[in-house]
Amino acid sequence: MNLFVTGTAQGEVKLFKYDAQKLEDSVLPFNTYDSSLGLPNCTTVGVYGKEVDLDDVENDAVVMSWRTKRHKGSCRDVKFDCQGEYIYTAGSDGVIKKADVSTGKVVAKIERNDSAEAEEGVEATITRILTVPNKPFLIVGDEDGNVKCYDTNSMEKLYELKKVHGDAVNGICHCAPKSDYKFVSIGSLTLANWDIRKEKVIHKSESQDDEVLSCAWVDQDTQKTMICGMAEGIVTVWKPEYNEFEDQISRINLDKEESAESVISAMDSNDRYGYVGMSNGIVSKIDIAHGRKIEQIFHTEKDDDSVSILDLDHEYRLVSAGIDKLKLWSNKGNDDNDDAASIASSDSSSGPPNKKLKPQALPTISSHGITKFDDL
Repeated sequence: MNLFVTGTAQGEVKLFKYDAQKLEDSVLPFNTYDSSLGLPNCTTVGVYGKEVDLDDVENDAVVMSWRTKRHKGSCRDVKFDCQGEYIYTAGSDGVIKKADVSTGKVVAKIERNDSAEAEEGVEATITRILTVPNKPFLIVGDEDGNVKCYDTNSMEKLYELKKVHGDAVNGICHCAPKSDYKFVSIGSLTLANWDIRKEKVIHKSESQDDEVLSCAWVDQDTQKTMICGMAEGIVTVWKPEYNEFEDQISRINLDKEESAESVISAMDSNDRYGYVGMSNGIVSKIDIAHGRKIEQIFHTEKDDDSVSILDLDHEYRLVSAGIDKLKLWSNKGNDDNDDAASIASSDSSSGPPNKKLKPQALPTISSHGITKFDDL
């Protein structure tokens, strides 16, 4: 069984186990052509599947292991550690909690420091947390653009960088395996590369004149390319070996009326593709090498739930999530090598594009107020 955890706007944290093969077997896919969004070069996939309510799970393919009211306010972020033994959650109450994966029991926590003796007075609300592969580090970003590093064993603060960004930290990426101490973060209008041990910003980008909402390495091992989702509906491409993050190298236009809420690498063998979650509920697959969109799938078809979360499970199935629902997409029949040929064929035809099997949604998992997700 695979695991995933969700945090909600009500401060609840829930751990689920799912049997991917049972979910795969329950899907009846069919290909359709839909030009309603004015994108004739993209195909969509409709799926018949049973909806599974996270609050009343009775489907043996998805089993709730435990649930708990973890924070007084909303759950702002949730992360597994890299060994899969603990879950870290951060709440709008300013508290970070470490819990045992198997039981959900809290084993340690970091309290908010709002005392009169606090150096800066009331602490800013946490926006992002990140665990790293090779060090006992928990990286924490907040709404004031500050970054802190805690020891996951003692839960004591080790390092701190103030005002890395002019506003909230919207995303953090580690630089392992190349460096255990360097990170890239985004916030407000900038991207920053910093060394947590030296408590120093190494490089900071020029103002992008557009809020940077999301970021991801396309190639975690080599770290030659990073993609960032922007508030004005574009994806910017960054190559640090060219200009040390001074500015973007190129951009991919998606939808100027929407925002690119989330981005993730497709983890294909050529480090060429990525996924982008949009504020209108569409997930676009992009060809980063050629700077274009090649597919789109619908997280929601009613434009009522933005795709604020994208992830891949350990078998490379795409996961999309918003406030109201989470979808796990089948990867059967999805061959990255066919994408360029499929688009080329579509462009030369005046009718609907050649139908090609896309990621298909496994039974939709619905809940209320999902704010964060992580999988193991």
